Amino acid sequence: MLKGRSLSWGPQIVLNGAAVCYTRTGSNEINYIQNAHALVIHLSPDSGWNLAVNTDRKYTGAILPGAVDVIPCNSQVLGTWTGTIDGVRIDIDPMRLERLAGAEFSNSSFELQPPQFGFIDKQLHTLALWMLKELDDGDALSPELLDALITVSYTHVLRNYSTLTGRKIPSGGLSPLALRKVRDFIHANKTRTLTTEELATVAALSPSHFIRAFKHSTGQTPHQYILNARLDEARKLILGRDLPLNQIATAVGFSSHSHMTSQMKRAWGITPSELRRPY
Repeated sequence: MLKGRSLSWGPQIVLNGAAVCYTRTGSNEINYIQNAHALVIHLSPDSGWNLAVNTDRKYTGAILPGAVDVIPCNSQVLGTWTGTIDGVRIDIDPMRLERLAGAEFSNSSFELQPPQFGFIDKQLHTLALWMLKELDDGDALSPELLDALITVSYTHVLRNYSTLTGRKIPSGGLSPLALRKVRDFIHANKTRTLTTEELATVAALSPSHFIRAFKHSTGQTPHQYILNARLDEARKLILGRDLPLNQIATAVGFSSHSHMTSQMKRAWGITPSELRRPY
């Protein structure tokens, strides 16, 4: 995924069989074999975008913010552009997408059907802006939120740009038993990254149904609940024990002291050092 990509093009992160990157670069070109499924959401206009997939799909023209490219795995991709472009790209491993298709549609056999060149997808555009915000957050980045956004994005791709269509979107919350199981699982495993896929498995639901049902039942998204669980545990340790802050951060599931500080500052408007400081 994203092999050979220049780091100077913008930040990127790889997790759980997927990769997300933000690209901002001037006039340039690409030519490679795509080794994962890829979704590109354009964030800026370009009047000279040229795209060819497997040499039999060649397009030239203008694109606007929100335009999407869906590129199946193993495709040869050739692209050129004349101006500065901004975009978010999400690569996903074929096995992860097959699991997602099986969970969402009870069918892991499908073909991606790319939309018309320049087609604008407002929902994916919004999701891309959320991903860009996470990539820009640095130490405050939430792997759980980024993983959830990947899941939602590719569920949308399967529902709208593949041979899998027509599945009714379920509604309602989690059963009391499922909610208790998920909460217990989160609290028992909050020291590591928890993916949407595994939380949905605990609840015995598809990933997209789980995200909706969990928020319906708790008023929080799964990643918000996980973050609050870590922050609450960190507060107890900060106020109750004289442990180094970096040790507390690791103990409750943050990647570093700075990660804990960024998340606490954003959520509560206070740093761990200020929380511990006597008045």
